[in-house]
Amino acid sequence: MHILGLDPGKNSFAFAVINQNAKVCDHGFVRTVTSLSVKDIRDETTRFLIDIDRLLDKHQPELVVIERMQHRPHLGGGSVVEMINVMIGLALAKIFARGCGILMVPASTWKSHMKKTHGIKGKLFTMVGQKMTIKIKPGPDNPKGYKTKGVWVEGILDPQLKAGGIQISTHEGDACGLSAFGWYSITRICIEDRML
Repeated sequence: MHILGLDPGKNSFAFAVINQNAKVCDHGFVRTVTSLSVKDIRDETTRFLIDIDRLLDKHQPELVVIERMQHRPHLGGGSVVEMINVMIGLALAKIFARGCGILMVPASTWKSHMKKTHGIKGKLFTMVGQKMTIKIKPGPDNPKGYKTKGVWVEGILDPQLKAGGIQISTHEGDACGLSAFGWYSITRICIEDRML
């Protein structure tokens, strides 16, 4: 069994593949569609589709897990959603044509599963450690109102990455999380603690 996780983004479209041994055997990025203008659309989508075809040819996944894009006005709103959904649609056409299984999940679904499985409280979650910005509420130490603060959030995959000397980006980490969620949805076995 091979499971392909896809974490679409406007500037980075990450993937991770889990093989029959529940190990990540490949991870990286496909080139994104960067313009939907009339003069660019053919070249942009052709390039993206070639990358998707190569990925599917190489790994022959039985299941592809794709994170659904939901509207987030504070992160660029409509233009970001439009670009990402075009890429998701193009990828789906290739995936359906090959007869692969599809699981499309909102970020909240697979991330809630990971947080519950790993006992993570609160809103901060990441598969690979990263700096995040949090809001600090008004209080004795902050009488003037809300302000922001940068904090380091440890990722679920960090112990494996450190032990193996492996480096992956946050987007590739999310693609790994999507693949692991796909594995769990089929087998009901959590593998993220031993997949790298």
